[in-house]
Amino acid sequence: MFDRSDVFVRDQWTCQICGLPTDVTASPFDPASPTVDHVVPLSKGGEHTLANTQCSHLGCNSSKSDHAA
Repeated sequence: MFDRSDVFVRDQWTCQICGLPTDVTASPFDPASPTVDHVVPLSKGGEHTLANTQCSHLGCNSSKSDHAA
């Protein structure tokens, strides 16, 4: 198991989908806020592991839906 902060620190709080920094101070509902994204979605057989996660903006993660990056 891993902590969300492990993903954010590893990825330097940068969205791995668009390449722009996330807003650490943003509300969790703000599209610029950092989220943990599964590279291969869980719904598509991806695992909940550190290797299968990346930092992403809430907005980028939401627009990706259940498609692989």
